[in-house]
Amino acid sequence: MTKYLDSLVIQGVEYKIRSWWSSDVFLTAVSDLAATAWNTIATITYTETTDVVLEWVTLAKFSNSVIVRKEGSEPTSIDDWTVVYTNTTAWATVSYEDTWLTNDTTYYYRVFSTASNGNVTESSSVSVTPVSYYTMTLTIDESKSDPEAMVTYWDDVKFTQWSSDWDNWFGYYRCKLSTAWKETAVETQKDWVFANTLTTTSGDDVMVKFPRMWIKSSKSWNVITIQLTDNPNADGFQYNAFNRWWEIQDQFYIWAYLTSNNNKSLSGASPTVSQTRATFRSNASSKWSYWHQYGWCQREFINVLYLFKYKNLNSQSAVGMWYVDGSAKVNTWWTDSQTEATYWTTSSTTQMRLFWVEDWWWNIWQWVENMWSDSSRNYCISTTNACDDSTYDTTISSWISSNSSWYMNKAIWNQNWIFLPSWFSGDASTYYSDYCYLYAGGFLGVGGDRSSGSSAGAFHCDVKYSASESFSNVGSRLMYL
Repeated sequence: MTKYLDSLVIQGVEYKIRSWWSSDVFLTAVSDLAATAWNTIATITYTETTDVVLEWVTLAKFSNSVIVRKEGSEPTSIDDWTVVYTNTTAWATVSYEDTWLTNDTTYYYRVFSTASNGNVTESSSVSVTPVSYYTMTLTIDESKSDPEAMVTYWDDVKFTQWSSDWDNWFGYYRCKLSTAWKETAVETQKDWVFANTLTTTSGDDVMVKFPRMWIKSSKSWNVITIQLTDNPNADGFQYNAFNRWWEIQDQFYIWAYLTSNNNKSLSGASPTVSQTRATFRSNASSKWSYWHQYGWCQREFINVLYLFKYKNLNSQSAVGMWYVDGSAKVNTWWTDSQTEATYWTTSSTTQMRLFWVEDWWWNIWQWVENMWSDSSRNYCISTTNACDDSTYDTTISSWISSNSSWYMNKAIWNQNWIFLPSWFSGDASTYYSDYCYLYAGGFLGVGGDRSSGSSAGAFHCDVKYSASESFSNVGSRLMYL
């Protein structure tokens, strides 16, 4: 039986305490209530309060809290409009997704915390207005050399640099995809850990699903403007990463891990190397229809997402160096239990990931389809993601007159193609901060490997290999489109 005191003596002073049910003691109000919203959805987060304790005596015990939602004005009591969520655990980290809201309507939220004595404490209120779609804009000013100062958010950007709100808007998540095109074990919370559910040697591959978004880019003198939207009706935007032979898909799936174990995406496996582009491609197509080695359009799409979230062209500075100073390739697995926000490190021998994609650079080079150079060093690109070494529908002049290599400081002057090098200058801490090659008749490898050091990164690309080459430090990543 719990005993409650009528009085308490502290340092010689007697304090009168009313009986438990008539006490005037209130819980502390929730102080970090926050809300974000997008299309018909609002996410409400806060840290729960707890008991009121004085000198080891509980004066007011936490019972529960509720989130109350009201349209148009602040809720003034628990009974004022709609209770959408109830929590009964003190000190809990609460995240509630309120769905089926009406776009362009303002909703107010307030947390009411109740003690066992019946007293109710209210938080401050927050408000959000869901909208149908977002269009975000940033610019890259190539007249500057600081890779973070080069990138500027414009007024329509709703989220802040590094914010997890970007991940919610991008909508990517890990899943398993079988060779029969069956998605299983879908994880919609983005950074939850699957543990053994994603460590499999069965017929499933660990994938990251990227829903369709649209990109528009342009360049005026030294300024590149990039826009990203989830609005399918926006004018002038392209969707190259989702284009399957002129048939637009709602998503593409990319392997969370490098190719290993007889053409699998597995945790705890040694990446496969020493195969030509054609061999990796053939192994992919043998899995099922629409399996490919991943291509330039998908890599550029994910790099656009990276740039909006991290707002820094120096990817090693923004999200860690990754494994670029090692003596040998390492197995997949380490990032399974990590989140991007918690394991950033300056170590150059630590495995890393970006949007659940492990080894976006480092460890081994990766072949990339659908882009190569012709004999005059023009870029040849397949916007339909046709995976061979001859089919393309777009030719872009690089303006480079001889075989070149160095750190990239300027991108090509072409709408809708953003990160193709057109000039080389600077070093690993300026401009795009990544080393690039452009040779006549070259095929593409990206990222860098375990010995690339500071020259590796999200924008590191080598357009220099022949189609028949294979190397012990070059592997692959597959995708389903």
